[in-house]
Amino acid sequence: MEQPHYGRTGLLVSRLSGLPVTQPRLITSSDGATSTSRTLKWRPSLLTIPQQLLDALRREDDGAEDGFNSTGHRFNDDPTLVTYLRVATIAEFLERRWRYGGSPRPAASPPPPSSASPSRAETSGLYASVLKWSRGKVNSTRNSTSSSNSKSSAFFAPAYKLLVMKDEKRVVEYANITWRSVWLLGKEPVVNDVPLEHPSCSGQHAALEMRFVLVDEAPLHECVEAHTQGSSAPHAGPPHYAHDSDTLKALCEGMWEVLASQQEAAGGDASGVWTMELQLIDLGSTNHTKLNGAVVPAMEPTTVIESDVFEFGYSTRKYVVLRNA
Repeated sequence: MEQPHYGRTGLLVSRLSGLPVTQPRLITSSDGATSTSRTLKWRPSLLTIPQQLLDALRREDDGAEDGFNSTGHRFNDDPTLVTYLRVATIAEFLERRWRYGGSPRPAASPPPPSSASPSRAETSGLYASVLKWSRGKVNSTRNSTSSSNSKSSAFFAPAYKLLVMKDEKRVVEYANITWRSVWLLGKEPVVNDVPLEHPSCSGQHAALEMRFVLVDEAPLHECVEAHTQGSSAPHAGPPHYAHDSDTLKALCEGMWEVLASQQEAAGGDASGVWTMELQLIDLGSTNHTKLNGAVVPAMEPTTVIESDVFEFGYSTRKYVVLRNA
């Protein structure tokens, strides 16, 4: 059976024989020297599932034995995972709202990014502010005496493989693609896991990654609208919460309560609020990525399911998502 690969992304530790994150394997030249001219287009979001966590949750779900010594810790029973998911969801949601100028993102066709989209420094500042606010929530979770009464979650990772077809014939198959936190696809052989050899494909074309996805975003949209109504017009500039700590704190508190209510409505099971999903991301490629014939918006994660078909650039190869046998 294929062993999961830990060398490129995620929470890498020595017991998993992973490459330390201080050694950027993804940004090296052909002679092995660190490259300063090439930057990696893909970067994890706060809701990207780290490799170590993905492996642990999968092992808990199906009892798989991967040859690694278990720590005995069950992440499905860990209340701090739920705390992190809430905080990460809040931070990602607020960043995305800023990026789209205050407009909720429709699921099918996102609006163009606002001219006042946050820079990486502004995004980092927003995340830092949310994480600073969350310290009290994290500490209260750790010190809670009622955590033993909370219901165990049951996160489930879909079991998919990727079949590459050309002229209706099988070219190659990538097994267990949901065992890994991320797969990179493109022409650059040093960087990518799945080579795209057609001239119309970009060096770093697309990514497949495992993410935690909020099942129902509507209550969060309603909460944010209620807190920010009239504070700023779409595309007028940075939102009020980006520079007002009191507004941000009130907004985070409200969103936290919404997520807590959703979990309570799910019987305390966090997997009723978030699901583990495989998502496709076009990395700003020149000739685009298609999902079932439709162009995927650049840098926007899109959930894929069994029988979905990808196409990259003008290549005639089709990449089909299938369930493991």
